[in-house]
This record gives sequence, structure tokens and C-alpha cells, in this order.
Amino acid sequence: MRKPVVALTAVSALALALVGCTAVTPNTTRVDASSCGSAFDADTPTLDTVSVTGEAGESPSLSMPNPLQIPRNERTIVTEGEGAPITDTSQLAHTTVWVAPSTSGKIAATMGSDEGQMGPVDQWAQYLPGLAEELLCVPGGSRVLITLPADDLLPQLATELQLGENQGVVLLVDVGQVVPLAADGADVFNADRGLPAVIRDTTGRPGLVIPSGDAPTEVRTQTLLKGDGEAITADSTVFFRTLGVAWRGHEPFVNTWAQGHMPATPINQAFPEAVVKALEGATVGSQVMVVLPAGELPGEALQGTNIPADDALVFVIDVLAIAE
Repeated sequence: MRKPVVALTAVSALALALVGCTAVTPNTTRVDASSCGSAFDADTPTLDTVSVTGEAGESPSLSMPNPLQIPRNERTIVTEGEGAPITDTSQLAHTTVWVAPSTSGKIAATMGSDEGQMGPVDQWAQYLPGLAEELLCVPGGSRVLITLPADDLLPQLATELQLGENQGVVLLVDVGQVVPLAADGADVFNADRGLPAVIRDTTGRPGLVIPSGDAPTEVRTQTLLKGDGEAITADSTVFFRTLGVAWRGHEPFVNTWAQGHMPATPINQAFPEAVVKALEGATVGSQVMVVLPAGELPGEALQGTNIPADDALVFVIDVLAIAE
């Protein structure tokens, strides 16, 4: 018999740097990455009249007819990056947005994260409704032009920009690093017996099935998915997601999948030393399972937590990206 352990809502007490996590927005929009090949095939007659001056990552200037009519949404890539594409509006990405009203063509505002910081793409829903969906399929490292009609803006913004009928804004968006939602490496066959089985839903979110037998008495590590990215070290600052379950437990003691988005964190500050050693050399895109035997963690590290001191601990860690 095996007992299933699903990824529920328990909170970690292993100092996994949850401060700063962002709650998942319920109105997430996602696309299949395989559909992105034709995402920018639509005609863009309005944006064909707009030109951009300035290198990606630098403050730009726009040239366009004045005034410009914005009858509908359009988007076109000015500079295409080579990073992972945005396929889900809940993904973390570094984005900077320049806003130009169609009435003047001049950049009126700059919005977005500072260098080195990022947030979920759907954070834009509270400022520029409709922008997040227009960023779907945009690869990391890209610069993209987007039009939004006045009806797709917050009323107070449309009023502030003095936009009338058939008017709107032209947005120039720089997309920096994009963090995948889950490990996307290739499946790895493991012949080890007596270890938990990992099951994943369609989004990549893992759950565990714990064997009914005794837990291992030494540290065990399995690579479940093998990514093709850069190998991490103990000092790497990494975007990751983790699920942690005690061998005889019924609920996770840590589940960042339920907590929202993790900020990039040095792994030697996020995990116990034995887990850090097991993760060294893991490549970005990998999913790694680490089983710690009972007593591996010192008692003082567990004080005030819901983590049992007399039970083996199972960690499933998705290595998503190294912070740029």
C-alpha cells in the first residue's frame, strides 16, 4: 500500500525565504508554448506607422503620426530575445513599460520593475488591463510594441491622458528575464526502489506518493527531470519551487507552489546543508528529489516548526532559473 500526499497548503518553517512572495492571481491566462510560433502573424497597420529609436534596455523615443487612431489591440516585436517565452500571466518576468498617448506620441510615463527585480506578469492588470495577455508568447530579452484602446485602460488613466474616442496608448515594453512556472527538463528513468513517487499535474505542480515501507537511513537523491540549463552551485541565487513532506506526514511542511512566487534566493540560505549538497551541479530546468533520513537536521533547527525530528524528510525541488 502507498499513501498519497498531495500538495496542499502547509507553510514552511525551514527559513525558505517566503518573505516577498506574491499571491497567485486567480484570473491567470495561459497558452501552450507550441502555439506561439504564429502568435505575431496578425497584420499591424497602426504599429506599422510607429518607429522606435534606442537600444533595448535603454530609454527609447517613439515617432508616430499625431494624433494616431487606436481602433484595436495590436502588437509587434521590435527586437526578439532568445529567452524563455511568457506562456502564463502568473509567471515572474522583468518588465519595463513606456507609455505614449496616441494624442501626442510622446512618452508620458515609465512603469515597471527596477533593474534586477521582477514580478508576475499579471501585476499589470491593476494598471493597464489587457497588457498581460498581450505579453503572452513574448520571449525573454525582447522589446515589443503594443497598442491598447482607451476602453482597455483604467478610466482614470484615460482621463488623465485626455483620450477620446478611437484613441489609446502605444506601449513599448522591454521584457528581461522570464522565469518558467515549473521544471521543464526531460524525464529521467530511475531504477531505485523504496523511494517516493512524484506525480505532476498539467501545470507541472508535483505531488508525492510515499511508500509504506521504512524510510532510507542515508541521504538519497534522484534527478526526476533533467534540464539543459546552467549548473547551479551552493552560492547560486536561484528561482525555485519546492514541496517538502515528512515520510509519515499527511500534509507538506513546505509548499511554495501554494504560497505564490518565490524571490530568487541563494540555495545555501534556502535549504539545509544536506539538501544544498544534493542540489550542487543540478541544471536549470531540473526537478530533484532529496530524501533526508530522520535525525539529519539538528534539533535546534526544528524548534518552533511543525517538522518532526524523528521522521525522514522528502524535498522535491524545481530549479527554474538562475537570477540574472
